[in-house]
Order: sequence, then C-alpha cells, then structure tokens
Amino acid sequence: MLEKHGNRCRTYFAADFDAQVGSQFADLANEIRRKYEPDKVQLGPHNYLFSWPSKRVLLVMNPWRMALQTLGLAAWKKKLSDHETMIRFSLDRLGIHKLKRIGFKVTAEIPLSMSHAEMCDLMFGSFVVPKERLEKVCGNPVDPLVHIEGENGDMQYILVVSSLTPEQVTKDLRTTPNLDLFLEDKYLDKGVREFLERIRQEDCFHYDIDLFRRDMDASNVKDFVQSSMEKAEQIAEACVRNLKSLPIEAK
Repeated sequence: MLEKHGNRCRTYFAADFDAQVGSQFADLANEIRRKYEPDKVQLGPHNYLFSWPSKRVLLVMNPWRMALQTLGLAAWKKKLSDHETMIRFSLDRLGIHKLKRIGFKVTAEIPLSMSHAEMCDLMFGSFVVPKERLEKVCGNPVDPLVHIEGENGDMQYILVVSSLTPEQVTKDLRTTPNLDLFLEDKYLDKGVREFLERIRQEDCFHYDIDLFRRDMDASNVKDFVQSSMEKAEQIAEACVRNLKSLPIEAK
C-alpha cells in the first residue's frame, strides 16, 4: 500500500539520546561532511542540518537527537541500508550505547477513488462506533479523525487516520518542518509544489503512523529500521482493508 503510493508519502526517523557535550559533536559533523558529501550544510545555535535536495533527504543533528527526513518513500526505502549505516556510524562516533527513544514516522495521502464524504461514512462502524450512536451523543458527526495509541509486537505506536479534502491536505503538508530545505533552489526547484499538487488532486485517506521503542540498545538500530518499515506497510494495508470492511490477515 505505501510502496504503491510512495510518491505521496513523507517519512521521519529520529533517535534520541542523552545530551552530548564537548567537541565530539562538532567532530562528527565534520566527518559527515567528508564521508557523505551533503549538497548543503547549515549551522544553527544548537544543531547541524545536512541536505541532499536532489535525493529529497535531510539529516538534522543536535546534541540530543539525530533525525532523517525524506520527501517520498523511495528516498527512505531504496536507501534503507545506507541510512542505517549513517545512523550507526554517527552513534558510534558519539559513543552512544543506549537510546532513550527511537522512532519511525510515515505520513501518506492514499487515493481510494472515493469522495471525502464516502470515506467519512465508512469510518463510522469501522474505526469508530456507528454514526447513529454518536448522533445521540453530539448531534450529526460528519468528519471523523481517529487517534489510537497502542503496542504492536515489541514496538509502541501512535496511529492517526482520517479522510482529507485537498484543502485539508494542503494545510497538513504546511505543518511539515524543513520543507524548503528539500529544494536545491527555492526559486527554481518545484519539488515541494509538485508533491503538493500530487497529493491534493483528489480526496484521500490520510494515514499517519509513528512506530517507536524506548530505552533501546543502539546496537539494535538495524533491526528497528527494517522492522518499523515493514510494520508501517502492514498497518497501512490493514487500515485500508478495515475501512472497506475487507478481511484482514492476522500478523
């Protein structure tokens, strides 16, 4: 499901750790510049930002977090091994052995050839109680947004699903941090605008999943990077099938 609509996805990976002090943070930034040759480097008061605009990939580092952000699923998935290697390289250089939190988040605007109203109606009785029951509680419900937190195997998750109109999709995309940094030239590069035009062509099923672990050994990064992508795909497929009242295979 996600791979099929990869050009309508945004991803965000983050590893949180105890704040690092001293010169090793600046030393790591210099090593990343030499080893991975980012197209752009920006320095802030407490962070470094490396970007590869042509690949739609960003790396943001501060003394307590390392984050990778992509525009499009392919930018994350096709280079999964490279991303995992960069993450482990950085954590090793900083001497990080324990992560306070590690998470992978993917947001997808999935077209289902249905109108906003049709998808909203289907959410009643699938993700939320039947519409008739809610009418007794609060009057006529028309636009549900579902937020669920739970556990899936060895991971915790935060799941948000809803039906979005093109106007709602536009507002949601504008909340994405660092959007302008995906561009090679903010005046000439049309990457973000083309992404927006693509996801707001029609009403869509909005899928947002944040999969994470807490207090994890840094040596398990590879397993998390791979398994979180698999779980995100499985849950996306299950969400769409649930909306359509189709059978869902137990995982």
